[in-house]
Amino acid sequence: LMVLIGAALIAVSGCKKDDPKDETPPVIEISKPVENDLYLITDFIEFSGRFSDDEELDRVEISLVYLGQVSPTEGRLKDTGAWEPQQVITLTGAAQNFQDYKLFNMAIPDRTYGYFKLRFELFDKEGNSSVKEVIISIS
Repeated sequence: LMVLIGAALIAVSGCKKDDPKDETPPVIEISKPVENDLYLITDFIEFSGRFSDDEELDRVEISLVYLGQVSPTEGRLKDTGAWEPQQVITLTGAAQNFQDYKLFNMAIPDRTYGYFKLRFELFDKEGNSSVKEVIISIS
């Protein structure tokens, strides 16, 4: 009986504790575009920046959300509907850099005017996330 108890104690004490869960959110650094950048129809929206995590990145979800359009004659917001593309980029490793990366795989289409929120939501492999937003305008 003592041998069995001793073997059980050795087995329990030899068990490795689970690694602590990663709860640190990933980091988004944006150098381009900057707040209030102006784009023209047929331009590409280019992104420069860095995504990083203390463990491993998973993906970034990027969206462009229409905020409204100022009417030059009436000086008020008009909701006319707008281009609102989305993109998901799969990431690997603990850090990835982007330089002049053309977002949404297309140029800004005709009839796209107004203020937009460019939203980046970054996820690591554990499901932690961070969000950064930049307001831009298109005319």
